[in-house]
Amino acid sequence: MPKDIHGLQGSCLVIPCSFSYTSYPPKNPRRIVWYQWVSKGYPLVYDPWHAGDIIKKFKGKTDLYGKSNWDCSLLIKNLEQTHHGEKLYAWIDPENIGWRTYAFYDVTSTILVDDHPQQPSISIYGGEKMSETITVACSTFHTCPYSKPNIILKGIEGTGKMDNEYIKDGLWKITLTGTGVVKAEHLTIECSVTHHGGKTVTATKNKSAKCVHHKITIEPELADVTEGVAKIFSCSVYHSCQKETPTITWNYKNMQVSTGRKTLSGLDRITYSNITFRGSKQDHGKKLTCTAIFSGGNTETSVVLRAQQNQKPVQILNETNFQHEADVMPMITALTHSCVVIPCSYKMEEEYVTRLQIIWITKTDGYMFHTKTDNIFGKFKGRTRLLGNPDEQNCTVEMDDVQTHDNGPFCFRAEKENKKYSFNNNCVFIIMQASPNKPVMSSLPEDIEPGAHLTVKCSVNHTCSSHPPNITWSIPTAQETISHNYMGGGVWETVSTVTFIPNGYEEKDEIVCTANFWGGKTQNNTAFLSVKRDQGVGFELYVIASSLVFILICILGVFMYKRRHRFAKHIYSVTKQAFLQASYSITKEV
Repeated sequence: MPKDIHGLQGSCLVIPCSFSYTSYPPKNPRRIVWYQWVSKGYPLVYDPWHAGDIIKKFKGKTDLYGKSNWDCSLLIKNLEQTHHGEKLYAWIDPENIGWRTYAFYDVTSTILVDDHPQQPSISIYGGEKMSETITVACSTFHTCPYSKPNIILKGIEGTGKMDNEYIKDGLWKITLTGTGVVKAEHLTIECSVTHHGGKTVTATKNKSAKCVHHKITIEPELADVTEGVAKIFSCSVYHSCQKETPTITWNYKNMQVSTGRKTLSGLDRITYSNITFRGSKQDHGKKLTCTAIFSGGNTETSVVLRAQQNQKPVQILNETNFQHEADVMPMITALTHSCVVIPCSYKMEEEYVTRLQIIWITKTDGYMFHTKTDNIFGKFKGRTRLLGNPDEQNCTVEMDDVQTHDNGPFCFRAEKENKKYSFNNNCVFIIMQASPNKPVMSSLPEDIEPGAHLTVKCSVNHTCSSHPPNITWSIPTAQETISHNYMGGGVWETVSTVTFIPNGYEEKDEIVCTANFWGGKTQNNTAFLSVKRDQGVGFELYVIASSLVFILICILGVFMYKRRHRFAKHIYSVTKQAFLQASYSITKEV
């Protein structure tokens, strides 16, 4: 019988059970009793001889299911939530087969009651074009062969065939298959399953027939992009599909995409997709490809990217007299939807001013950050904060949930009351990064001995020091050390150092290090293990051989002991008999 078995509340449940024997045959093999497993006692679940003693939750709800002489399957006609977690076991001929002969209670099945039935599965075959033959199969799993589910299939006209198949461990699969002809561009197939007990669940699946598409274009055709600067490209698909909308994909992932539709005159329609592209120097000469996916096939078009390196941002402040020096990186990289820290410091050699108001502005004079938070521009509200201490001449600022168009440039300045302070080298341009950096793993030795202590490092760079990446491993580790190091230039490094002890029986010959970045993006790296596996087998053979030798010695010792004991017993018997005969002779002579 299965160790665990699921059943639907209100439906029936059959726990499959079969038995056999090679010795101690039962006198009455059709005498089958089911019990509830408890630490003490034998609560009855099914016993036709003592029906009145069956516990309340199972009384009147159980029976045997199966016609074979070797079948002990139990039927529960109405499964209730109170049955959840119950462990049951069958006992064959309990009046004649005792627990010393066979411990039936060691083989149990635990009932797991589900509140809701599973969604039926709909499979569609054929029907790629209008007027073609289409076959639809709706199937669901159940544990109640006593009263099988009823299936109704809608959305297709034609003949239907029902099939009920036993899978394993008390699980059946019932399938209704219908065959018809495609008469519309878009079909909605509905499958309703009503289980024993009245619970109904419905699933739907859409099927589209092939329609005609005319052309696909990308605009602008001149694909000039600047490193880290967002540019929108639009892919348009012209087609005549009234109900089907083609799916448009781009070969560049992790970038913002929006889609829409337009209706032209007649039956012509346009489906479009806009991608906000953020390029890098490495993209120069590569293709930006748009692919339209229809039910009847795919079509695509491309443009060749011409990437230009970003130039150092110019000052955007209106002041022309810069009295002080700032130290701001001209360009910094940020991962979208994560955070970025912009390192900033300044020097005021001729005067020392405290309690300055720190300000970061955009070219439109909107405040990316302001000490007075009410002055912060709307789209930056709640996303920027000052990390540095102005009294220590530190103007470092953090931007959270970095958006695609948060490139800047952003420039630093300061104010106190009515006095404004301007600085040289005070502007930064943010280059957007669509995907996080790939973690770097330390190299692994070859032919690692099982049981050896292996130290593995995984490091990753990032720009979000307040929320560093969380590094996880695909293997159980004995010890882990996390360190965070500032690498300069607004880049931090998070390092996870773990101790791994291979045993030679790992399921996979690899170690995967995964970095989970603030904002939800992940990146991983894989290193392959080379662990010696023959040593473990040799050791097991050595243990087995040693055990066999020990057992043979024990058997030989017992044999010699019994033989010596029988010989001593024989000598004693012969000696005793001779002594008695001698005594008798002496008495007779006297």
